[in-house]
Amino acid sequence: MKNIYCNILKISVFVFFFIVVGACGKDKEPIPEPTNAELIVGKWYITKTTTSDGAVQQPANDCEKKTCYEFSAEGVMNVNHFELDEVCKNTLSMTAQYTLTLDRRKLVVIGSDGVSNAFEIIRLNDKILEIEVGGGIIAEFEKR
Repeated sequence: MKNIYCNILKISVFVFFFIVVGACGKDKEPIPEPTNAELIVGKWYITKTTTSDGAVQQPANDCEKKTCYEFSAEGVMNVNHFELDEVCKNTLSMTAQYTLTLDRRKLVVIGSDGVSNAFEIIRLNDKILEIEVGGGIIAEFEKR
């Protein structure tokens, strides 16, 4: 009688464990992939440009590496461009509006003069942004 009771108890615990584990696993929903609109938000620093003939150019010094393109969730892009001329100087600061095309494959920048430029997004993830800036030139940026 004691053995039957122990076996029933073991089976009950075993069944209860699998019911609980199985029920917990069903509540999890897959985490959605972030959209390009979410991924582009943040500060991006140029790491290199590649011309159509394959030539690669990187920022020449630590000063140029400070050049930053910052995208906000509200569609505003701030640019701060730095150059070394005896001392490191911010040679260009500008603000523009930006949007992504409906297919999310192009970045459209609208300057303060109303002129817009569209750039093809080649790669965009949480760390790297690659866009074609024209004439077959590809610019690569790193998010920091």
